[in-house]
Amino acid sequence: MKIGVFCIFDHWPEVKSAQQYLTDFLDLTQRAEELGFDSAWVSEHHFTRYGGILPRPQVLLAAMAERTKRIRLGTAVSLVPFDNPIRAAEDFALVDVLSGGRLDFGVGRGLFPFEYDGIGVSQNEGRQRLEEGVEMILRAWQEAPLSFEGQFTKVTDLTILPRPLQTPHPPLYAAALSPESYDWAARKGYSILQVPYPLPIEVTQGQIADYKEKLGQHGHGGTEVIALFHTYVGETAAKAKAEAEQAVMNCVNLAGSLFPKKIKSEQYKSYAQFAPTMQTLTYDVLYNERTLIGDPDQVIAKLERFQKDLQMDQFIYFLNWGGMNHDLVLQSMQRFAKYVLPHFQKGDAQAEKTLAAL
Repeated sequence: MKIGVFCIFDHWPEVKSAQQYLTDFLDLTQRAEELGFDSAWVSEHHFTRYGGILPRPQVLLAAMAERTKRIRLGTAVSLVPFDNPIRAAEDFALVDVLSGGRLDFGVGRGLFPFEYDGIGVSQNEGRQRLEEGVEMILRAWQEAPLSFEGQFTKVTDLTILPRPLQTPHPPLYAAALSPESYDWAARKGYSILQVPYPLPIEVTQGQIADYKEKLGQHGHGGTEVIALFHTYVGETAAKAKAEAEQAVMNCVNLAGSLFPKKIKSEQYKSYAQFAPTMQTLTYDVLYNERTLIGDPDQVIAKLERFQKDLQMDQFIYFLNWGGMNHDLVLQSMQRFAKYVLPHFQKGDAQAEKTLAAL
């Protein structure tokens, strides 16, 4: 199983500046490559401490490309409705070129109404803008010249430059949380990317089984399931539980405070359940059922269960959340690389060579 790292960039200014936070993540990406991780992923958010210090992930990905040689670089996710799809196609093609063909392109429509309002896009158009934008980006990467007439964007005989290095295009992953997103991904044959912790694992397990069934009905195969979990590996079980508690609750409570209590758009009606669910999440539930927090043996056991239940092809280690001390973040990464990675990367010659050098 491939294993990467991810950061949401929730900013705690009393802990460190935005500049230091972003610089630290560049260092973490470089360290992740040295430790044998397969990928590094970044988010996109706007106008909030919950990720708003990274409104343009393609800019940070370009810096990450300069710092690394092997590790794949991904968006989790690029908020397609907020951008001109031609500009997005250009920007991310450039990232693919600068990285030597290492881009993984995760896409989504976003959730928070204040982001839509600030960008000047109606939430009632979110689904259509996502689906049309993704189609246009993929076609712009493959067709030269491109002619496209959509509801929001029209072009004639247009060729974007540079062309991405990966053919037919960089791998695409669709964020999936609502039933509509799972259905769209299954219909189009897209791989999916998830952050399962807001819901019981059994709910996500059923959604993935349904997605897999619908993929077959539409004649698609060869897709991947990626899941992101808050992860912290402590020296002992007791230390892990104690050291992670405040930080993970900071992160989850901040996210929960942003979920709308009243849904403004019919396109988001399935999200009505999330505000009360997020606001009642306890640390015991997160620790026992929805995160990878523990000593190395506990983390291995939890990840084995999640891999089986969610049919995971890739796992993304969600790190550096809630204002956690940077030394603790690094120590957890190193323990994960030393004790957990070897268990899941058996048979991967490059990974075994890297881990042997630790």
